[in-house]
Amino acid sequence: MARKKTKMAYITDDANRRRTFAKRKKGLLKKVSELSVLCGVPACALVTAPGDHNHDIWPSIIGADALISQLKDLPALDQDKRSLDQEKYLARTVSRLRDQLRKVEKENQEAEAKAEVLRCLCGADDDARGARADVREVCALVEGTARAVAERIQRVSGCPPAVVEAPPPTEVNNAWGGVGDVYNNNGNNGFYFTYNFNNYGSYGNLGSLFFPSGPAF
Repeated sequence: MARKKTKMAYITDDANRRRTFAKRKKGLLKKVSELSVLCGVPACALVTAPGDHNHDIWPSIIGADALISQLKDLPALDQDKRSLDQEKYLARTVSRLRDQLRKVEKENQEAEAKAEVLRCLCGADDDARGARADVREVCALVEGTARAVAERIQRVSGCPPAVVEAPPPTEVNNAWGGVGDVYNNNGNNGFYFTYNFNNYGSYGNLGSLFFPSGPAF
């Protein structure tokens, strides 16, 4: 059974807080001892309970005092280089969570853009298209995918890909401005488009870029 995650908050119950302090203090001193012995590094620990004048020190007062003196003899920059207090720890945690949030938001945007392309391939109406995903995101997805396909073909074949002629366009509300000319494939659940990548040429069936074996539904 997985261990229940501890809620990082001040323990308001006095008795529970004292029990937790005694238990975790013992564990902390043991961990410091193991770190010093197993890794051969100098380490010390000093723990004091609020309102208690007795200090728990490892390895000893003399050993801890010598190590603290060595730290104080270092330049100020070296002293602070790897120091970590509660404020710095929380700031580092917040920064990491923000990075994770940005990553998830980017993944969600890409997923929405891919879903929008699939809806278009399946004949979704133009009026509902813009409400589900930002047109610019969809355009960026189409452009990036087409460019990746063109570069892949060029690497494999050693020459620019052949131009695929699109069928005559029908009247379509081109919400994909900047990507190229979009054509409805006359009810065949596909869109054709043309796009110039300098010397890469133009491409046809948009569906083949995202779904080589056809739409998923």
